[in-house]
Amino acid sequence: MEEQAKKFWEWFEKNHYAYLFIHQVDNDERVRLLDNFTEQLHEYCENVWFEMGGEPNDVHDLTFTAEGNSEYFLEVTTLIEQAPSMADWKFIAFKQPYNDEFTIQVDDISLRKRDIWFMPM
Repeated sequence: MEEQAKKFWEWFEKNHYAYLFIHQVDNDERVRLLDNFTEQLHEYCENVWFEMGGEPNDVHDLTFTAEGNSEYFLEVTTLIEQAPSMADWKFIAFKQPYNDEFTIQVDDISLRKRDIWFMPM
């Protein structure tokens, strides 16, 4: 597992620059880059996923997750333990909780997290 993590990080170090500007490329190129990232990550573990974000001149977050599947938590932590130190990237194990004041705006409707509830039927 550690050898596969090392292989992933070697690939990422060679290719990370394209992902710093992923929001500035056309949609077809963005899809190609994300598909390639997913393919490389899944060579390490098919049950580890990712989220990335940030502005071009800021440090980018790259979060790895097992999507709640505890059978693969070790794979996420191993990947983070093997991560290189890179000035443009912050590597995070597992999705972090969101701020309680999160709001979604859809047209003229604002939805706040604390105002939404559901009842399972």
